[in-house]
Amino acid sequence: MSNISATSQKYLIINADDFGWSRGVNDGIIESHLNGVLTSTTLFANAPATRDAISLAEKYPSLEVGIHLSYTPWQPILPISMLSSIFKKDGSAKFSTPLLWASAALMRSVRDQLYLHFKSQIEHLKMQGLNPTHIDTHKHLHYFPAVMEIVCKLANEFDIPAVRLPLEHPFVPFVGPINLKARAALCVLTPMSMIGGIYFAYIKYKLTTPHRLIGIPQTGYWTKQRFLNTLKYIAETKAVARIFEIMMHPGKPDGLDRKQTRLIESRKEELDILTDSEVKEYITKCKNILTMINFREIPQMFQIPQ
Repeated sequence: MSNISATSQKYLIINADDFGWSRGVNDGIIESHLNGVLTSTTLFANAPATRDAISLAEKYPSLEVGIHLSYTPWQPILPISMLSSIFKKDGSAKFSTPLLWASAALMRSVRDQLYLHFKSQIEHLKMQGLNPTHIDTHKHLHYFPAVMEIVCKLANEFDIPAVRLPLEHPFVPFVGPINLKARAALCVLTPMSMIGGIYFAYIKYKLTTPHRLIGIPQTGYWTKQRFLNTLKYIAETKAVARIFEIMMHPGKPDGLDRKQTRLIESRKEELDILTDSEVKEYITKCKNILTMINFREIPQMFQIPQ
């Protein structure tokens, strides 16, 4: 494939987070791929339905699978005694996401144990036969530069060529006034992501990423029209970014607990969007300017958008 940043052609990855959360989520992700436009997914290493997800990945190898590194809500793989700076004795998390970021910035022990915690997840999945193509994090932990460095270092160590660059514009004009709390957070987080992501992913560890992420303020609020507007924006934008990732959470509500996730009914709605005939027809109509790819297909010699 030619150099993406040197052409007007757009490339799109549609990734489903949370593979392995439950059998219902797993079934929805597989259906979104087989009967819809989903190109890849990222898998929890230690969730209730991880083993089922691995079996499905083996059965349907056209679905590209990466790793969804997590701090919560699942119990760690390593003994708690090795992770006492970040977990309580009962295996629950010591920190909320903002406090984890602050602690990682200030405490070497937190960074070291988060590295071990994430490393154990990659090792566990590789021992199950998974050959992951990319990494992202649950709750977007690697927005923060100290965590981004850990993720990029592990990707480099395990020869995983790509990571999600959590670089999302807070005020993309086509999505409407949806999750305002997430948009406000993005105003603070996006500059951190630009600094940490570009330095650690591109410069220090020589990884590849999509140029732009779309989906954080839309999570739980997707509609078919909003998704079609998003596709239209990507196809027609004059921005220098050429590789886009849309983050989705399709699934079926079976086996989900509202104490662990607010995304229950919305998962079925996203499944319906990804398998909708109008969505598929629009992508087919735009195939000359919008190519569906997965992380494995991101060219290795792409340029960083200026």
